[in-house]
Amino acid sequence: MRPAVFAEWSQQFKRVVELAATGKIGEARHAFCQIDGDALKYWFHYTAQYAGSQRTGALASNGSQTTSPVREKRAARTPSKRTCLELLARDNWACRYCGSPLLHGDDFRSLRGKMGETVFPAGRTNLATHGAKFVFLATFDHVLPHSLGGGTDAGNIVSSCHACNFGKDGFTLDELGLDYPAGDRFAPDQRWLRAVHALRTK
Repeated sequence: MRPAVFAEWSQQFKRVVELAATGKIGEARHAFCQIDGDALKYWFHYTAQYAGSQRTGALASNGSQTTSPVREKRAARTPSKRTCLELLARDNWACRYCGSPLLHGDDFRSLRGKMGETVFPAGRTNLATHGAKFVFLATFDHVLPHSLGGGTDAGNIVSSCHACNFGKDGFTLDELGLDYPAGDRFAPDQRWLRAVHALRTK
C-alpha cells in the first residue's frame, strides 16, 4: 500500500519540474524538500520492490498455479532510447498503471543536477538514494511478460513507475486480476506536459 500522502507528493514533484524548467532553481529545491524522500525510499525498499516475489511465494504456498517468476530468458527486451521517449510521449509522461508523473532517465538526471546532491542524493543503494527515483523515474513494462513471449513492440510496452513494474513482476494481467492499462485511463495533465517539454528543451 502506498503512503497516504502519495498523491500530494506526485503533485509536488510536478511543481518541482515546472519551477526547475523555468529557471526558478531555489524555489524548485525548496519545493523538492517538501517531498519525504525517506518515506518513499523505505516504502519502495521494504515493500514495493518485493511485492511481486511475495505474491509468487504466497501463490506457491497455497498450491496455486503461477507462471512467474522463472521464465524463459530471451534477448533484446529493452526498448531503445528513441522508443522509450516515444512511449512516454504516447503515455503522457505518466505511469499507465497508477498515473504517477514520469521523467525519462536523461531528464531525471538533468533535474537531479539542478537540485544538487545534498537535496537530491543518488547513492549506490536504494537506501542511499532519494525516494523520488523509485516513483518518478520511468521504467517500461511488458504487459505480456517478455519471458512469456511478449514482444518489445509499442502495443505490449507501457510506461511504468518502478513500484508498479516491480509489483507486477513477471505476472500476466489475468493472474493479477488487472484490466489492460489503457492509454485513456488517466486524463492528460496539460500543465505537466508543458513542464516536461520545458525541462527537455531548456
